[in-house]
Amino acid sequence: MIAIFVTTVLNFIFFLIFYNFFSAHIGLIDKPNERKIHKGLVPLTGGLIIFSSLIVSNFYIEIPSEIITIFMLSIPILIIGLIDDLFEVHYLYRIIVQLLVILLLIGFNIYVVDLGKLINDNNFLLGAFSIPLTFLAVIGLTNSFNFIDGLDGLCSGLSIISISSILVYTLIFSGFNIYTDFLIVLIISISLFFIFNLGFLKGYKIFLGDSGSTIIGFILSCLLILFTMPSIRLFPPILVIWFVAIPIFDLVNVVLDRIINKTNPFLPDRNHIHHILIRMNFNKYSILMFIFGSQIILSIIGGLIYYFIGNKFSIIIYLFCFFIYKFIINKINAKQLI
Repeated sequence: MIAIFVTTVLNFIFFLIFYNFFSAHIGLIDKPNERKIHKGLVPLTGGLIIFSSLIVSNFYIEIPSEIITIFMLSIPILIIGLIDDLFEVHYLYRIIVQLLVILLLIGFNIYVVDLGKLINDNNFLLGAFSIPLTFLAVIGLTNSFNFIDGLDGLCSGLSIISISSILVYTLIFSGFNIYTDFLIVLIISISLFFIFNLGFLKGYKIFLGDSGSTIIGFILSCLLILFTMPSIRLFPPILVIWFVAIPIFDLVNVVLDRIINKTNPFLPDRNHIHHILIRMNFNKYSILMFIFGSQIILSIIGGLIYYFIGNKFSIIIYLFCFFIYKFIINKINAKQLI
C-alpha cells in the first residue's frame, strides 16, 4: 500500500511538472471571463496529469483488461476536451464524439444489463432498454461532472467521494479484489489534483478543464456500469444512483429549468448549485463542505435503504430526495430574483 501511494505521488508530480511546462507554450491556459471567478492564468492540465498517472500505474499494479479498455476508449473524450479547452469546440461535436465512444463501449460488452433485484429474487433485466439506458447513463454522468466543474475542488472532490463510495461498498459486499488497487490509485491521483486545484501550493494551481471533468465523468460512469454487471457485480446496481446523486440532481434540475425557460440545455449559465450558493455569499470552503457533506450523506442513505428496506423503495426515496432538492433550489432562486 505504501509503495502504491509513493509511486502514484511521484508519477503525479512528474506529469504536473511536465505538462505545466508546455501548457503556456500551446495555449492550454484558462483565462478569467464573465463566467469564471478565478484570478490569473491557470494551466488546464489536470485531466492530462490524472490520465497519464493512471496509464503509468499499469506498470506497478495489476489493472484488469476491462479497465484498460475503458482507458483506451476515454482517449477520444480527453482529446475532444483538450481541443475544446484550446479552441472552444461547439457542444455538438463533443456530444457526437461521446456517442461514438459509448457505441464502442457497448461493442466491448460493457453496458447496463439489469437493475438488480427490484421486484422479486430475480434480477430486473432491461432487455431492449439496456442500450438506450447505457447511452443515457454515460453521456449524462460525463456531462454532469463537466457542468458542475465551476468552483475550485468541486468536481474533483465529488468524484473522490463517489469513487470512495464505490471502494467502501465494494469492500463491504465483495472484499478485496483485482479492482481494489486501481480504485485506490484513482482516488490518490484525483486527491493530489484536488490539493493543487485549491491552490494550497502557491504557484502550482491547476484546473481540470473540459478535458479533465469529462474524462473523470466518463471513467466514473464506465466503472459504475462495469462493477454492477452480472459477470462482476461488486455491489448492488441500485446503489449507483446514490453514489453520484448531487451531480445528477444538479444536471437534471438545470436541464429541466432550461427546457421550461426555452433555452438551450447545453449552453452554460450560472444556475448550478455552486453558483446559487455563491450568490448567497457563502465562501468557497463552506460551499464545498456543504455539497460534499450532502453527497456523503446521500451515499450512506443509499446503503442504509438497501440494507434495511431493500431495492423496492430505493428509487422512490431517491426521487423524493430529488424533488426536495429541486423545491429548495427553486425557493432560493425565487428569493434571489426579488
